[in-house]
Amino acid sequence: KHFIGEHDFRNFSKADESATTYVRRMDACFIDEDSFGGGLCALNVVGSAFCWHQVRCMVAVLFLVGRGKLEERDVAAFLDIGKHPNRPSYTMAREEPLLLHTCLYGRDSVGSKPFHLSPSARERIAGHLTGLLSDLRIRMQLVTETLALVAKPAEQ
Repeated sequence: KHFIGEHDFRNFSKADESATTYVRRMDACFIDEDSFGGGLCALNVVGSAFCWHQVRCMVAVLFLVGRGKLEERDVAAFLDIGKHPNRPSYTMAREEPLLLHTCLYGRDSVGSKPFHLSPSARERIAGHLTGLLSDLRIRMQLVTETLALVAKPAEQ
């Protein structure tokens, strides 16, 4: 709830010398709990624009709150540049589980046209994702087999 509205997100982004402002408007920010099964959640963020690594930083701080290392009020405090003029020390969330899945353009994203991919770009992306999926299946099989070996009781 603290992220909703217009805020200066410099404490939730990576420093960018080319940035003229860190003020961004977040229209929605909510968590879908166990949306993928296995205890995995999805953080959905809707905004007018994002700073460099903003969502990764938001996720990192939310994880710290969830783990009890920060209080919920710290999120609001980090958005107050007067109280926290320098970015707090935390490790940015990993990029792997984060997925940008929709971009809408226009002053008001409601009713805007969705991002368009050319057929050749769509084909290249599909090929890339198919390759990634194949690699992940191989890794999953290796991890599954190794876990089975490790979990097996030692022979006497």
